[in-house]
Amino acid sequence: MTALEAAPLEEVLRDVLDGVKFEDVPHLEDLTTDHMALVMLRVQQMRRAKIKAIEKLSEQVAEAVKKATKTRARAFLDTPGTQDYRTQASKFEAADDVFAAEALKATLEAAREYLKLLKDDWDTCRSINTNQRAEKNATEGYGS
Repeated sequence: MTALEAAPLEEVLRDVLDGVKFEDVPHLEDLTTDHMALVMLRVQQMRRAKIKAIEKLSEQVAEAVKKATKTRARAFLDTPGTQDYRTQASKFEAADDVFAAEALKATLEAAREYLKLLKDDWDTCRSINTNQRAEKNATEGYGS
């Protein structure tokens, strides 16, 4: 499934249609050239927004890893006993921070995969648009 397949077309285009509603919303493959331009504009907006989200998530992951590392190091240094005991105690102390960092890493990976889906949607839109232009060139003499 692509990012565009996961939402109704009106929802995908809501930001670029300025409140205009489609009657009997067509499938992506059946859109006119004008509609396709709107879809491509929306996909670009979605891609840019996802890139910003990935940037923010990357920073959050780095901060979470830093926090987990500091927690573990502080616990290791502050715990008396053998090295093995101190290691286990520090792992235990940092477990929640490590979990939080791993959860953020999973969210970041999901955002990166979503960005790949948006690229697929962009490529699909370009292909459909190219096919529509080629068909008009062949049947109606556009571009000659």
